[in-house]
Amino acid sequence: MSGAVPPPQPPSDPNQPPGYSGGAGPNDPTSHTGPPSGSGGTGPTGTAVPAGPDAYQPDPSEVGASPTSGGYSDPNAPQTPPSAGSYGDPTSTSGGYAQPSASSPRSTNMSGNQAKIALQGANPLDWGIVGTGIAAFLLSLFSGYYTFQVEVDGDDSLFGELPGASDAGSINAWHGFFGWFAALMALAAAVLMILGLLGVIANRSAVRLGVLAAFGVAALCVLLALLVVPGDDADQSIGGITIDINPGHGITYWLSLLVILGGTALAFMRKDAKD
Repeated sequence: MSGAVPPPQPPSDPNQPPGYSGGAGPNDPTSHTGPPSGSGGTGPTGTAVPAGPDAYQPDPSEVGASPTSGGYSDPNAPQTPPSAGSYGDPTSTSGGYAQPSASSPRSTNMSGNQAKIALQGANPLDWGIVGTGIAAFLLSLFSGYYTFQVEVDGDDSLFGELPGASDAGSINAWHGFFGWFAALMALAAAVLMILGLLGVIANRSAVRLGVLAAFGVAALCVLLALLVVPGDDADQSIGGITIDINPGHGITYWLSLLVILGGTALAFMRKDAKD
């Protein structure tokens, strides 16, 4: 019938997004029509996108960009090496994390110049400790530490009365235990002091206490050597002949006593030093 008015169409669903023409809804993949090839379409915000040469093209700055900057990296793009300070090759030592080397242990030995500087800068009292320890050892090697006087007297049945005879002699400290042990302890104190000055033993407090202990033992032994003398019970009597041996101490012993006591005093003075 001409002039007839078409029936009214039902209103479109306001919840239906643009670009869809009916169907089960936006979640139905078969209902999406999308823009045809070569034609415009609708952008993500609902704005119109022109077709043809004016169609949307990605920004070149977004190509190869990291995901954190809003784009995606191109897998074919050359990789940029990490800058200094960032995480890189574990074996590299410039920036990042370095691989520890097992073939380079920490050394505490000094070079020749460093040892020379350390010894030159030592306290004079420390040098006195070293000197007294070495001197005590050297004195123990000389005779005159222990002395003895031998007297022979008596009557012999064959030769009759014998005129009295006497002789004297001396020996070094290594003929009596307390003599040589005192010398060794004094030498040990000197060596320990040198090791501390060179930095071989880093704990200076332990070094100084060890030096004081070694000199203390040396002083005790050298005083006991004054009372215990080798050969003091060697008197003999053969027939009517009497051999009388009178032991004593010579100049070497008295020098050793003074040196060891002096080293002990110096070690006591320096026991709390931090240098």
